[in-house]
Amino acid sequence: MKKIFLSLIITFLSFNCFSQENVESDAFNSEKYQKLKEYYIESINSGKVQELQTIRDEFITKIGKANFLKIKNSNSIDKWLKNNWESTSFSSLEEAEASFTKLRLLDEKKEELIKNMTPLFSELRKEVGYSALFKKLSEDCNTNSLN
Repeated sequence: MKKIFLSLIITFLSFNCFSQENVESDAFNSEKYQKLKEYYIESINSGKVQELQTIRDEFITKIGKANFLKIKNSNSIDKWLKNNWESTSFSSLEEAEASFTKLRLLDEKKEELIKNMTPLFSELRKEVGYSALFKKLSEDCNTNSLN
């Protein structure tokens, strides 16, 4: 739930966050803001974020710490799994591949959401400021969750 939010914060830490804040901007009525708000609410309310973290944790646990380091250095996780799944706690190659496929698909959905949010966030941050934008997004998200 908060992983997307934290990812955004980390992604934008390199930007100049000290721009002039404009809490009462018309930008909050723009189509760009409405799209960003939809993506933001989806990212916060989506069970996919929690599911992704759970599946990632399970995958790493079943791979094992020693194997995880080998996989990180491997060019192809699929290939590594085919050759080494027996050294993991997966019961079969099919289970390992299914787990990795599910992890990859959820990760792709998360990346797509971030890809859609990033340009909108950057543009609006320049117009209204970093903290004003997050304040408004948080307020709108809370209002949406009450409805």
